[in-house]
Amino acid sequence: MTELQDYYLKHKIKLTPLRQQVLAILSKQKQPLTAYAVLDELKKDKPNAQVMSVYRVLDFLLENGLVHRIENLNSFIICSHLSEGHSSQWLICESCGKAEEIDSKDFCKAISQIERQSGFRVKTPTIELLGVCKVCLEKDASLTEK
Repeated sequence: MTELQDYYLKHKIKLTPLRQQVLAILSKQKQPLTAYAVLDELKKDKPNAQVMSVYRVLDFLLENGLVHRIENLNSFIICSHLSEGHSSQWLICESCGKAEEIDSKDFCKAISQIERQSGFRVKTPTIELLGVCKVCLEKDASLTEK
C-alpha cells in the first residue's frame, strides 16, 4: 500500500472515482497544475467534466491535506510528505516551472519566534520562494544573474 493510500485510510477520507482521478493527474506531475490544466487532463477520460467539479475536488483534497495550493502560480500540487499539520515551503523554478516541497525546521522555528514576539497567529504558514532550480542553472549559466 502506498503512503497516500495509508494516509486516506487512516484519516477515513472517502476518495470518489473523480477524487482519485484528480489525485492521479496531480501525482504524475512535477509542476503544479491550474484547475483548468487538471480539467484538460480529466477531459481525456471524461469529456463532460466541468471546472466547478474540479474546484470542488481540489478544495476537498486541500482540506484533507492531500494537495497544496501554490498561491503565486494559482495552481495545485500533490503533497510530497503527508503528515499532520505541517507548514509548507516551496522552491518554485521560474524557468522550468518545477515546484519542490521542502521541510525546513528553520522556517518553522522562525515562524514560531515571530508569533511569540508579535502575538500574531499565523493561519497558513506557507512560504513560496521563486527562483531558478539547480538543473536550469546548470543548463543556462546566464540564469545565475540576479
